Amino acid sequence: MTEIGFVPEDWEESTIKEHCQIMTGGTPNTKVHEYWEPLEIPWMKSGEIQGNRITSLGTFISKKGLENSNARWLPKKSVVIALAGRGKARGTTAMLETDCTCNQSVVGMVPDNKISYEYLHYFLSNIYGYIRRLTGDKDRSGLNKQIIGNIPFFYPPLPEQQKIASILSTIQTAKEKTENIIKATKELKKSMMKHLFTYGSVPVEDAEKVPLKETEIGMIPEHWGVNRIKGLGEVITGTTPSTKNKEYYGEKYQFISPSDLGNTKYIYSTGKYLSDKGLQVSRVLPKDTVLVTCIGSTIGKTGMTFEEQSSTNQQINSIICSKAFNAHFIYYYLTFNADMIKSFASTVAIPILNKSNFEEIMVISPTLNEQQQIAVTLSVIDTKIEAEETKKQALDTLFKTLLSLLMTGKLRVKDVEIPV
Repeated sequence: MTEIGFVPEDWEESTIKEHCQIMTGGTPNTKVHEYWEPLEIPWMKSGEIQGNRITSLGTFISKKGLENSNARWLPKKSVVIALAGRGKARGTTAMLETDCTCNQSVVGMVPDNKISYEYLHYFLSNIYGYIRRLTGDKDRSGLNKQIIGNIPFFYPPLPEQQKIASILSTIQTAKEKTENIIKATKELKKSMMKHLFTYGSVPVEDAEKVPLKETEIGMIPEHWGVNRIKGLGEVITGTTPSTKNKEYYGEKYQFISPSDLGNTKYIYSTGKYLSDKGLQVSRVLPKDTVLVTCIGSTIGKTGMTFEEQSSTNQQINSIICSKAFNAHFIYYYLTFNADMIKSFASTVAIPILNKSNFEEIMVISPTLNEQQQIAVTLSVIDTKIEAEETKKQALDTLFKTLLSLLMTGKLRVKDVEIPV
């Protein structure tokens, strides 16, 4: 047992400074233009320590800026750590895969030939909580070179370090690829929505052949109409059962609030649930009801009910669509036009979009068959996104589990054949 937790007895005990050259940087005078242009040398701030590996940077200084400041070069295969920052930034580490300079809020660690830089990164990631506690709980309680250098460091022989790093890097790489797929698929969805809500479900290459007309809500195909939300079906504003009556709350029926909306189309789980008695004093919504947040900073956030019976609080207006409208189509259209929905809200301290104004919002009205085609197209994309999100969560859980097991020696790989 050590101050950072359990480690194997056969691992070497040391400190970071005994195995690393520790460097920090500086900031050129921001009032001297020639220190910042031309953009010649990559320069890192603590806010750029994100992700697993850093391959490029968005900020640069000039050669003169480097010469006239404390900014220092950090070589490729260093490990960097944020000394300060808001939120979770302080104590965050990453591996450098490019040479760069840095400012005074970053410490770079260049390990000697006994230490894998990847292993060092994962070791520090595993004791993130310990590092945070070294300087207290305040966001601006900064670390420094001395504190970093004195962090206890435990490590196995280099071959085992490399195997540990290889396992964790493989999972991280898979997660990053999944994140890229999610990002690309979301961009595809965004562009498809713009096309479908302007030209309908025709191939992109045939868009110019679709005759359009000008309406109150923009250009739409000539054969489409427009409608108001109140013409789509029944509009219901939610209500909150008395929180003083504990019998109203339980684990049976979803009680949906704005915080439950926005992650996926369907609401699969909620922060609170109602009992049978709670549902009786609520406004019951069937499956496939369209939900729209209508108060506060999240006005326009949308979702759909998944359960056969559920309800919402008063911050949500719901649309139970008639048979003439496809609820999934309406959900996608309102999601795409979230900013337009916000524009109808009052401009008081806490913006509110009341039921009357919400019902007057104009929406496009294609034929039911076209609505269904558009909804199916976007649902297929959503299914892909949700599948990849699930995969990402599984990889993240696997990584955290293996990080803990490998870095505490509960799982040993020294005698396992692993390609490095």
